[in-house]
Amino acid sequence: MIGERLALGRRAYAPRSSVSLVSVAALAIWAAIAGSTCAQSGSWTSPTLELEFVRLPAGEYDMGSPGDEPGRRADELVHRVALTRPFWIARTEVTQRQWRLVMGDDPSHFTGCDDCPVESARFRDIQRFLERLATLEPDESYRLPTEGEWEYACRPGGDRAYGGAETLSGSNANFDARYPLP
Repeated sequence: MIGERLALGRRAYAPRSSVSLVSVAALAIWAAIAGSTCAQSGSWTSPTLELEFVRLPAGEYDMGSPGDEPGRRADELVHRVALTRPFWIARTEVTQRQWRLVMGDDPSHFTGCDDCPVESARFRDIQRFLERLATLEPDESYRLPTEGEWEYACRPGGDRAYGGAETLSGSNANFDARYPLP
């Protein structure tokens, strides 16, 4: 399937400063399609990683956090963002097995779990991962998402702090629920 697959959006929309948050979070791969035969389909799977991508439509949303949201920082002012093109995002994060397949090592702190996400990759290591993946899939092009694409995917149609929820707990996220977030 020939097209343009970009890890987290189109290159033109990805200033370096907007992707630094991914280096401390689980690595996710996003994609945008330009003139591909799969541009209208609902999913696509990377042949190298066996990673399924889903299509997110273009749209508008309010990016940022309301002033009364717990944990809000001063730079999270609410403003309207328009994503003018649909893009593709992986259904799950890149796993430790997938990272090792491309890189031959595993930067994760929590190791020994092939299906767990890579959670400790540095920005430059992620860039190398994407470059190597591009050599394995030369008809595709990968990159990280912009902050706008990331938040659009994380808050699908919602304006709450945690997607569809006001708080984050073990009942709506996969984490140690002994330490719920407000």
